[in-house]
Amino acid sequence: MNASTVLDNLIANTGEKTCWFCKKRSATKEAAVTVPMHRTTNVSRSGQYRTKTGRTARTYTYTYNSATVDVPRCQDCMREHKKAGTASTLAGLGGFFLILIFGTWVGGLMLSGLVDYPRLYGLVISFCVACAWVGVLVWHETWALERRGTAPLSKKLDYPGVKSLLAAGWKEGSKPR
Repeated sequence: MNASTVLDNLIANTGEKTCWFCKKRSATKEAAVTVPMHRTTNVSRSGQYRTKTGRTARTYTYTYNSATVDVPRCQDCMREHKKAGTASTLAGLGGFFLILIFGTWVGGLMLSGLVDYPRLYGLVISFCVACAWVGVLVWHETWALERRGTAPLSKKLDYPGVKSLLAAGWKEGSKPR
């Protein structure tokens, strides 16, 4: 299937009125999820250079097509996705600071000689339990999202317009990495 056929079919089928994530409410243009897509059409070697270590590295030029697919979404699902994203971000930051504080604390205790290895194992186990709770919080928010009738944002890749481009060799993202 060539790219223009896929894009023509996609343009013809964009009159969606129902939210893709809840399948109940009316979708709005402002709440739509934009999925950037690209397809590499040509890769050519454009040159080479020497690195600081003396190795030869090659450079390549990529030619690609790009397109965007708007996945229909309602205002309520957009709000739910924002809440889930905020909860995940806060849990990630909490986990980062937990690791930072724990590492500094245990390192200081080890250097001062106040902690021997049996106590260290207890500290590591309690740290693992705390990290598991952070993971449970993220999982719970995703589960609660689905329980409230909203599919997670990752389901945007199951939208027929995105799926057809993926099947035709396109990849998610605005350009090749």
